[in-house]
Amino acid sequence: MYCHDIAFAANDFSVVRSLAEGKTRVMKKLLMLYFLSLLSSGCAHTVSVHVDGEASQALQAGETFSFEVGGPQAVKGSERWQITTAALSRILLQQGLQPAAPDEKSDWLLLIDYGVGEPQSRDQLYVSPMAFGRFHRGGHRVGIGFGAHYRTRVITRIPVYLRIEGKSGDAPGSERSWRSSAVKIGTRGNLDRVLPALVWALRDVIGTSTTGSRIITVPLDPQEMQ
Repeated sequence: MYCHDIAFAANDFSVVRSLAEGKTRVMKKLLMLYFLSLLSSGCAHTVSVHVDGEASQALQAGETFSFEVGGPQAVKGSERWQITTAALSRILLQQGLQPAAPDEKSDWLLLIDYGVGEPQSRDQLYVSPMAFGRFHRGGHRVGIGFGAHYRTRVITRIPVYLRIEGKSGDAPGSERSWRSSAVKIGTRGNLDRVLPALVWALRDVIGTSTTGSRIITVPLDPQEMQ
């Protein structure tokens, strides 16, 4: 009798079924865990956001604020603008600040900038699992083993961001007194979906300095932002 080497992909069920029953069950369980992990990642209710800030002058309770456009993608009066300023106002009110009356000069002029950044692409190395074995012509297994193929694919990441700069209302043409930013990097540049989360990510950063950038996890659902 002659033996023949065969190699097959781990997801090739026609070959997997020809393996011993115990090996088949193991492979099916591994595949099921893989698909479950994909489903759970697609149904995530939180996002990871990079936040950072720098400040030379902190916000003080009792001060007033007003908003102004601070970037090319921010449009005053748009739905995105209303969502952003409403969420920021709620955070600032919780910190003891008050919105300035329409006919009054505010203590702080807050410049709002949000949008979608340039896509960033890079090569990523990944492992493709393989199984191999030796069989008699009669189909009886002689041996089985597992290996891997190393492949590369192009991964594209798209940043969506929110930046807020604070300037003194007495001197709006002066340099900023503080800056806070939140950035979400993912495969989709869906700004509308994550904009409330970007605002919420800055609740403890607005008007303060951070030691470099840090990553925090925030909910996507605005109703969970309490």
